[in-house]
Amino acid sequence: MADEQQPARRHMQIHKPASLVKPGLAGEFDPVEVADGVTLALAVSDPDRMEACLAEAFERGVSSFVVFASERSPQGLAFTVMPRLEKALAELSQKDGRPFALSGPLSLFDLTELFGEFGAVALCWEEARRLAPKVGQVMDGASRGLVVIGPVDGFDRAEAEALTSMGATAATLGPKVLDVEDAVSQAVDQAVGALARPGSGA
Repeated sequence: MADEQQPARRHMQIHKPASLVKPGLAGEFDPVEVADGVTLALAVSDPDRMEACLAEAFERGVSSFVVFASERSPQGLAFTVMPRLEKALAELSQKDGRPFALSGPLSLFDLTELFGEFGAVALCWEEARRLAPKVGQVMDGASRGLVVIGPVDGFDRAEAEALTSMGATAATLGPKVLDVEDAVSQAVDQAVGALARPGSGA
């Protein structure tokens, strides 16, 4: 009976990307687990900040956490941050044994390859905040959603336009520019709340 309540998962093997590769990211990647509910994709930044965001995501009901490298991500941290996140997740899982997937690091190209697995993809981009819908509005009606948040300095315009051209919807978190931790908290709360509403995924 307990197995029937577990969210459906599928494994997606990521292969060497043909283009848009962040230097140092070419090669085979770990399988990406895509689960029902909210997946958070977060650009590489300071390891302490990444750990804090992982804890926020876990505690606020995210199903899986994907690490990717953007143009403004610090060089050299994409792989070194993963062992710290794995250790942090192991500690969190000891307190709460619910399923949670950690994957990465991905290039921007590989991140866009995942978009088709989700009913909604919300790109949190500060330059779109005036006219863009809120994250919760983007997620409304989906059973599986992806929230994409950039590095400390945000996405550059070319990256944001590439992501939206591949199917992401630029979303706002309000009129103020938030730090990464606050952006994660607000975006995840909106996304989880939208997916939890009756009728989501219908």
